[in-house]
Amino acid sequence: MNDLTLHNPEDYIEKGNAKRDLSDYKGAIKEYDKAIELNPRQNSAYYNRGIAKRNAGLAEEAILDYDMALEIDPDDDFAYNNRGIAKADLGKNIEAIEDYDRSIELNEKFSIAFNNRGIAKAELTLFEEAIEDYTKAIEIDAEYTRAYYNRANAKANLSLFEEAVMDYNTAIELNPADSKAYNNRGIAKANLDRNEDAIEDFDAAIELNPDDVAAYYNRGIAKAKLENNEEAIKDYNRALELVPDDASALYNRGLAKARIADYENAIKDFDEAIGLNAEYTSAYNNRGRAKANLNLNEEAIADYDKAIELNNEYVIAFNNRGMAKAELKRFEAAIEDYDKAITLSPEHDNAFFNRGLAKASLGLYNESIEDYDRAIELNSGYTKAFHNRGLAKANLKMHEEAITDYTKAIELDEQYVIAYNNRGIAKAELKLFEDAILDYDQALKIDATNSGAYYNRGLAKAALEQFEESIKDFDKSIQLNPDIKKIDGDETSVEKKSHAVTDSGSRKPSDEGNIDYYLRGKTKADLGMSESAIKDFSKAIDQDPENAMAFYQRGLTYLKLKKEQDALADFKAAIALNPDHEEALNEIINLESSEEKHDENTSSIDDEEADNKENKKK
Repeated sequence: MNDLTLHNPEDYIEKGNAKRDLSDYKGAIKEYDKAIELNPRQNSAYYNRGIAKRNAGLAEEAILDYDMALEIDPDDDFAYNNRGIAKADLGKNIEAIEDYDRSIELNEKFSIAFNNRGIAKAELTLFEEAIEDYTKAIEIDAEYTRAYYNRANAKANLSLFEEAVMDYNTAIELNPADSKAYNNRGIAKANLDRNEDAIEDFDAAIELNPDDVAAYYNRGIAKAKLENNEEAIKDYNRALELVPDDASALYNRGLAKARIADYENAIKDFDEAIGLNAEYTSAYNNRGRAKANLNLNEEAIADYDKAIELNNEYVIAFNNRGMAKAELKRFEAAIEDYDKAITLSPEHDNAFFNRGLAKASLGLYNESIEDYDRAIELNSGYTKAFHNRGLAKANLKMHEEAITDYTKAIELDEQYVIAYNNRGIAKAELKLFEDAILDYDQALKIDATNSGAYYNRGLAKAALEQFEESIKDFDKSIQLNPDIKKIDGDETSVEKKSHAVTDSGSRKPSDEGNIDYYLRGKTKADLGMSESAIKDFSKAIDQDPENAMAFYQRGLTYLKLKKEQDALADFKAAIALNPDHEEALNEIINLESSEEKHDENTSSIDDEEADNKENKKK
């Protein structure tokens, strides 16, 4: 009996199957070899040895076994199916589909063959056809878990995320222990902006498989979308512990660090990602952004250059490079980059906006308005475009229209401090000082540390001759920002000294400063607070030794205190800085003329006294 067993091919096949089930593929192959030695025409021996070889990673050899099995039995639908799987392993999906086709011809109820053909079609990005195959597999077997899972993946690849979630739901109901189904359902939900729900799915995937790198990675992305960047970084850290050379995890961790303004460490992550993938285009772009935020604009431009070299249609990189050039005051070059971005993407609202900024910086206000117009056409809720269009119009003295734009910006964002401030300036230009003050009040209600709003409100109050109140506002503005530089402009026109703030939209808004001690000094001088006014003028001169107007006004104030010599010195300093300063020249002439008359009077008195002495002596 034992001799018969040892010489029975079926027994060796059975032993091979047992070892294969234990993942002992080498042992299984030896048993199948023995079966084939006993019967070289044993179809099942070749078929099962093909399975063992494929599982052992020997796909090419597996195909040869399936070939032999099919030579013996040309109607073996299972052999066609499995040979298709082996070919798919080698990336030969078209050939694999041909095998699945034959398998289905032989067995039209072969749900597995439909499923596998769907997988091969999905690999060829034929997602619609793949869905048809998965659907057929499900019609044959309503509880075919993998078919639901695979159909969900295909739908997700077509951005049919709602439908994908429904298929993942069914797959999870049929197999609650499938961590990949939870992970992929989380991805679909994240694409629907259901990030909280997505995180719950990633949590479930991690609970089922604590080493699921993809789940940690994807959970990090979902948390970052919710602006929970610190927690996102923790997930990326865990993913990198599991797979240290994951360039994508390094890149996304860099993005998260950049969002919390940890630019130096963000750059380190981008460096590592690029080290792992020298053609990581978006890593170059975002490293450039991080460097730009550190004002390393030349280095940023070099990164944008590399990104563009790798992808000469990288719209965002052109736009970002333009912004870096604009920061370096290279506005013409910046405009060229924005032009390219717009050519590549004619509906890129931010590129139109940034080009408008650059043109405004060159004083091309009409052209900048055209760009802001286009940005607003593309994005009717573009708050900053309304605001900056208002600024451009204000520079063209179109203050009523500017106010309309500022008002629209405020409607879109009721906390838009800069818009309140600049609307106040426009109203002040129209002599609507009370209305302007209301806008400055609102700006300060939102941001009580806004030195510019205090300063501009002080100007408006000074224009209404509310000098004591205006000085309080100037005091507060200087207290908040004591080291700011002077404002150039016509000292006789108070409104023109208001400081409008451009909103770049690409960086943190610029400081609203440029308030000086000069105007507070002038206001105090008008109130007769001469000593205090002189201190302010002196402070203004310390900040800017070439401030001719500060010397002139201090000279006038010295005159009020009858300190003619100090006044004369200041008027002469003003003339030295500005030879065309007629007022200072007139004051010098008056003072020197007064001194000459005084000297003549003194001489005649002395002469009279001398005559008297001579008379007495006689």
